[in-house]
Amino acid sequence: MEMQSQVLMIADILVTISLILAIFPIYHFLQVKNEKILKLFATLLPQNIDEMLKPVNLMLLDAFKSQKISSNLLNNYQVAS
Repeated sequence: MEMQSQVLMIADILVTISLILAIFPIYHFLQVKNEKILKLFATLLPQNIDEMLKPVNLMLLDAFKSQKISSNLLNNYQVAS
C-alpha cells in the first residue's frame, strides 16, 4: 500500500513538472507574439487604425442585426407553435 502511494506521488510530481515545463515556452511564445502586435500597432497612426476598424465594425453591426432578426423570427415561430 505504501509503495502504491509513493508511485502515485512520483507520478503526480512528474506530471506537474512536465505541465509546468510546457507552460513556460507557450507563455514566452504568446508574449513575443503580443509584443510584435503591439509594435505593429505602434507604427500605425491612430487615424489609419480607425479607418481599418470601420469596415470591421460595420460587419459586426450587420451580423448582430441579422442575428437579432433571426432570433426574433425564431422566437415568434416558437410562440406561434
